[in-house]
Amino acid sequence: MFRSDIERKALYGVGEHERLSPPAYRAEVSERVYRIIIDQAARVARAGHAAIVDGVFAREEERAALETAAAAAGVEFHGLFLVADLATRVQRVSARTLRMPMPKWRANRRNS
Repeated sequence: MFRSDIERKALYGVGEHERLSPPAYRAEVSERVYRIIIDQAARVARAGHAAIVDGVFAREEERAALETAAAAAGVEFHGLFLVADLATRVQRVSARTLRMPMPKWRANRRNS
């Protein structure tokens, strides 16, 4: 399994359970992380093994890159992309047991 959160933290030299600062989530960092895990998964698939890629992949072009890599590796692609409305996502994040400081987007939304 290739997880974007683990790869991102490895790029920054921090442990799996450590929190990263906002710059670690810039678009160019996400692009690099996705490129790395997609390439890793494609190598595994070309070797004849199953590969699972775990990440947000919020943009259509990010999801398309997964499908393109699978096609280039000559394997079937079975994407599972979960979608939820904003209220559901906010509720799920709020219900997490590991409490971290309130994200700025949530604080800003509350004040609007």
